[in-house]
Amino acid sequence: MNNLIYFVLAASVLALAMAFVFYKQMLSKDEGTDLMKKIAAHVRKGAMAYLKQQYKVVTIVFVVLAAIFGVMAFFDLQNGWVWFAFLTGGLFSGLAGFFGMKTATYASARTANAARKSLNSGLQVAFRSGAVMGLVVVTMIIPHGALSISMLRHFTGFDLATVQSWGYPGIIELINGTPLELSNTFYPLFILSVFGLAFKNGLYIYLLRQFFKGVPDELEESAYVDGSGTFRTFFQIILPLSIPMMVTVFLFAFSWQWTDEFYTGLFFTSNINKVYLMPDVYQVPPSLNISYAGEVLYKNVVQNTGGIMIIAPLILVYLFGQKYLVQGIERSGLVG
Repeated sequence: MNNLIYFVLAASVLALAMAFVFYKQMLSKDEGTDLMKKIAAHVRKGAMAYLKQQYKVVTIVFVVLAAIFGVMAFFDLQNGWVWFAFLTGGLFSGLAGFFGMKTATYASARTANAARKSLNSGLQVAFRSGAVMGLVVVTMIIPHGALSISMLRHFTGFDLATVQSWGYPGIIELINGTPLELSNTFYPLFILSVFGLAFKNGLYIYLLRQFFKGVPDELEESAYVDGSGTFRTFFQIILPLSIPMMVTVFLFAFSWQWTDEFYTGLFFTSNINKVYLMPDVYQVPPSLNISYAGEVLYKNVVQNTGGIMIIAPLILVYLFGQKYLVQGIERSGLVG
């Protein structure tokens, strides 16, 4: 385990070094004509002004929450590492946003100027500029394994409003006499998905947020003038417009959950209670569990066929939803 930690730290440092190299390579490119340089300068100024105003509000919320978590850690209401993780996570997220915005604004004119020469040159500048943000973010994410023990601990003795450090029981324990045992059930999967706490759910929320942010305000204002209320405007105007984004989120969620082994391996601790979606496909039929010539080859054929059957739904879903997937990603602002 210690060697693995050193490997992760070394990989993070290497990723940051590569991000710095890509950043310098991008800056070495020409911004183009004087007009392009002037436009790029105005874009950088506006982007930094927006980021500065946004960080003012975020900093206030961050400081208040950090103070609350610090007080809770001081009185042993929660683990002190939670406070430390919040501070480091917030700091690194802010730095990632700053470096990403700075790189994007410096790369826009250089990408356009490189594309004037050839498509390949433009793609190279765009790829390396985007790789800067990607490499920086990757070095700061929390791996699944770091949260697995905490998640399993919460769902093996699930309760509401419990303060374990002081030994106070939660609401469910006060009513039922004992916390709920949710391991080896599907309830943890439902709870994480419904409340947007599962892995990748943050990406879905961000995609929808970016899409709704891009919807013109005039559409809502026109609906209000015609006498529509908030809910009617949302369900009859905004929601139909978001169909491509909804399909995009569905495709991402389906592809990530279809062959998921992290949650099933974490919450289904008993082999007896393990449930497979397609047991007849996953396992070799008992009729093949005999010794004969070519047994290994025949079993490989059956397993490969089962693998194709498992992948087939993903391919079919993508074939029917690829148009909406492209539209959803394009309208979410995740291009470039």
